[in-house]
Amino acid sequence: IQNSTFSGNYALSSGGGIYNDSSITVLSNSLFHKNTGGGTECSNFGTTFNGNNNLSDVASSGCPGVSTTLITSTVGSLTDNGGSTMTHALLPGSEAIDAGDVDSTATDQRGFAASGTRDIGAFEAFVPVVVAPTDDTFEATGPLTSPAFGVANVSDVDETGLVAIANPADNFALGMTTVTWTVTDSQGFSDTDTQMVTIVDTTGPTITLSGDATVVLSIGDSYVDAGATAVDL
Repeated sequence: IQNSTFSGNYALSSGGGIYNDSSITVLSNSLFHKNTGGGTECSNFGTTFNGNNNLSDVASSGCPGVSTTLITSTVGSLTDNGGSTMTHALLPGSEAIDAGDVDSTATDQRGFAASGTRDIGAFEAFVPVVVAPTDDTFEATGPLTSPAFGVANVSDVDETGLVAIANPADNFALGMTTVTWTVTDSQGFSDTDTQMVTIVDTTGPTITLSGDATVVLSIGDSYVDAGATAVDL
């Protein structure tokens, strides 16, 4: 048995997660999570049994080859994460991520190849990747400008439909502003990338005369200029 997940099982006695009736010879890179009952999570494993690199959230689980105690909160609930059966996803910070060894399976139960080092258990965690739009420059349309500065590209091996969020998304002052694009998948894994948005002002103000452009005066006449107004975006 390799890269398997035993979760949410109950037994009155002997092996809440798994009981070895002298037929299992190898148990490696597997995860034991929230198994309860009258006995330990694993039972009836002899000293000659080959158990290696397993994780359990119970220190006295009885599971062979337990290398680290698993934190329960880093394993998700049983749900449809793709593939032929529902799975318990690994969440950010899980000790099972990238913790498999040479005895790991090549893929998880959904058929996805390892992301870096194979994770322990039946589920391989993937982090989404976001690529921000290229840096861009826009003409100011007011004291604050809200240009259409593009859409980030998002990819995720085991999830579709993810959309990155820009911060800030509008109301840019003159000058350079760093926009941070962030994407987060359903398991809580996230990625960020940045884009530089520059707002420039190359359009001068517009002057409007209040009086005539040409004024004819006689010597001794009194004159008060009608003035002018100026508008700038």
